[in-house]
Amino acid sequence: MPDSAAGHGNRPGWREARLDLAAVLMRSGMVWVPVNAHAVGEGLRHVLTHAEPRALVADRELLPRIAECAAPLEGVVRVVAAGERDVTLSAMIAAGGGFEAPQPAASDLLAIMYTSGTTGPAKGVMVTHRLLRLAGGRALPWLSLPWFSVSVCDEAGREVPAFTRGEIVVRAHAPTALTPGYFRNAEATARALRDGRLVAGDCGSFDGAGNLFLPGRLSDSVRVKGENVSAREVEHVALRHPAVADCAMIGAPAEVGEQDITLFVQPREGETIDLAALSGWLGERLAPYQNPRYLALIEAFERTSSQRIMKHRLSAAPERCFDQLARRPAGDR
Repeated sequence: MPDSAAGHGNRPGWREARLDLAAVLMRSGMVWVPVNAHAVGEGLRHVLTHAEPRALVADRELLPRIAECAAPLEGVVRVVAAGERDVTLSAMIAAGGGFEAPQPAASDLLAIMYTSGTTGPAKGVMVTHRLLRLAGGRALPWLSLPWFSVSVCDEAGREVPAFTRGEIVVRAHAPTALTPGYFRNAEATARALRDGRLVAGDCGSFDGAGNLFLPGRLSDSVRVKGENVSAREVEHVALRHPAVADCAMIGAPAEVGEQDITLFVQPREGETIDLAALSGWLGERLAPYQNPRYLALIEAFERTSSQRIMKHRLSAAPERCFDQLARRPAGDR
């Protein structure tokens, strides 16, 4: 593949420089890997390690954070957006110059866009030059794209009627209009791309007017006693409790049946949460199959650079939690 360049920054003037940088990368054949400027630690290290960049473009003040993440960047050229001693982006742009190599082919990789990584390590979505040319400047979030159609399907791939939840499926009517897949992740690519369709695991439903609603990820739901329970449904109610600052729902293996619900709650500063009382409070506002069996306290959640809770880091069976069925801490049984 062509060499890749990771970009990391958000200082004033960076937007204009970034646009110039993107234009240079498009013409040169290099691959652009934009990185969230708030990324730190393991999340940042994963992207920089997985992408294996040959060049890194960043603001000077972000260089210590990049060093602290301990990504293997030996031999990587560092270009900073401002500075006197380093190779600077502004100096490179001012120097001008041209490209003698032919323009990249339509099938060549243009960019790798990493996901937020809420359910596991961030995946790199591959974007080709063909996709950019196909968009032709019309790829705005409020405009429909005629080369795609969206449907909501059941587990067998059949379209479901309005007001019925299922998996969102995107079909491409133009050849090669979809992403080629996830960078260096053949397993995830095989799950998402099936016979010209993109099946990315998002839950959705249409209303009677054709508006699409997205309650969350299919993987962010739990099957309880034959019912699908969306994490958003439970979390939305729990967040209305005055002592709850944040919460996260995951599934736990059930003794009988499919799964039980575990809800982690983070108290507001200065607040104390009685888990038995909270269970009763939730029971008055949720259907019986939605009411979490297990409740656990957590001081703070691990989060991605976009501040989403990293649910895959939560234990489905915490050592000490309130068990609604036992009415006492599970760890005391």
